[in-house]
Amino acid sequence: MRSTKRPDAFLSYARLDNKVTDGYISWFQEKLEGQVNAELGKGSFQIFQDTDEIPSGAHWSSALEDALAGARFFIPILSPSYFASQPCLFELAKFHGYESAQGREDLIIPIYFRDAEEWDEANNPHAALLR
Repeated sequence: MRSTKRPDAFLSYARLDNKVTDGYISWFQEKLEGQVNAELGKGSFQIFQDTDEIPSGAHWSSALEDALAGARFFIPILSPSYFASQPCLFELAKFHGYESAQGREDLIIPIYFRDAEEWDEANNPHAALLR
């Protein structure tokens, strides 16, 4: 576990995608965080990733709620697995609620990891939110 400060961004992803790519999403999170810190000229920007940030024995849902509520940005890693994951869709909806409460529409930064049919479904509220 890293710092106890609230994260600047929350990385939302399907664990299956990280597993089948031998940790590519974790690698990406580390590199993105490093690049943002290099651009800022300091090391204070943190991207929350559940595998790194929740200590053993901690109440999982409370830790996720706190990170979601405290994050300034939400970064969903989109794929078919993401759209099939209820925890991912819950995180997206929850953060969107925080974003809306602030009167903002620019705090969710989607990253397209794999093409997903769900993205094109006109009646998919999650896809509509991300467009």
